[in-house]
Amino acid sequence: MKNVSENLLGQINSVTGRFENQGQSIMRAANALESANYKIDSTLQNRQVELSHTLDRLSGRAEELDRVMSGASSNLEAR
Repeated sequence: MKNVSENLLGQINSVTGRFENQGQSIMRAANALESANYKIDSTLQNRQVELSHTLDRLSGRAEELDRVMSGASSNLEAR
């Protein structure tokens, strides 16, 4: 009976150790995923800001081109 109890306790200890190791592995994976998500989010936010600036510059250039074309059109009409 004592051997059975010791064997059972050894198995329980082994299973508990495996669960603990798996729990630690899951926590490390979760932390790595959280870190990766943070980096991705930060990169996407930076790209959004850069894209917004690019669109603003393009809009300004389009307005400038429109003014130049209007001026050229007016010059042609005046001749």
